[in-house]
Amino acid sequence: MCEKLAQFDAVPELIAALHWQGAVDQRSPLQARALVTAQEQITLLHRERDNLVFDEVRWGWRPRWAKVDRLQANARVDKVTHSSYWRPIWQHRAVCPVSGWFEFRDDAAGSRQAFYIRRRDGQPSLIAAAGQFPRDGREAQAEDGFVLLVAERRGSLIDEQALRPVVLAPPVALEWLDNGTDKQRAEAIAQGGGEADETFEWFALDGTPEGLSIDGLRAIAGHTL
Repeated sequence: MCEKLAQFDAVPELIAALHWQGAVDQRSPLQARALVTAQEQITLLHRERDNLVFDEVRWGWRPRWAKVDRLQANARVDKVTHSSYWRPIWQHRAVCPVSGWFEFRDDAAGSRQAFYIRRRDGQPSLIAAAGQFPRDGREAQAEDGFVLLVAERRGSLIDEQALRPVVLAPPVALEWLDNGTDKQRAEAIAQGGGEADETFEWFALDGTPEGLSIDGLRAIAGHTL
């Protein structure tokens, strides 16, 4: 599961990736970042009436009554759709648009190898999300946050034992964001597991993600996005 993301696509690029034709409400400036970790603020997209809303929301959430201290960054689709723990946020669907994400795999020597994963076509990856965030005029609250959805039975691209984020194709992402999409259809979208393996490419990194710049990520593997 991913707990480190890169997010540096601009608003026009994200609108174009979604093929969005309607109004846009940008409530927070986008911060171009080569590395965002769980529990930090990150750009999230959701629908509010006829608007596509861009806002900065904390990546991580837990119910206020939960006894665990740590915020959850990711949630399995089967848990989100059927667990009382996640019920408060399941109806609040969103998309987290990322330029790429990082995953790790232990090698035979016990070292941890980092990988950078992105779409082959250079477009943003639209990860299905659910959360608690400002909408319909309410102010931000301390408990606000969101989780990325991860596939229930689908290993990651790097490690078969890990779970991958549910990356949606643009038309499916628009349907996911549409408040008129009923819960049964939304669950079917999430259960579908997202884009196929061949949609993505991944590269082993020399070192850790913390040492990379946006330019370094753009030029990774010797070519520019």
